[in-house]
Amino acid sequence: MTAVTVALREYPELLIYSYPGVAMSWQEEVIHLQGTLKAKRRDLIQEELERIVKYQSKGDLASPEQVLSYLNKRETVF
Repeated sequence: MTAVTVALREYPELLIYSYPGVAMSWQEEVIHLQGTLKAKRRDLIQEELERIVKYQSKGDLASPEQVLSYLNKRETVF
């Protein structure tokens, strides 16, 4: 969402694509947020959603609708 937000603001013609990595266990404990949060991946989902809402309310992140619109538009370019 952050990458799309920046692209929409700075360079909307840019086409951003994800690069899938290796699947990892949802049960594994990981360190997140510059080492400030340690939890199992599955337990980080709610916290991440709360951060998304917080940053969207401040205007720092595009809305889910804007992000999905960008991703869908990107697919029709070629």
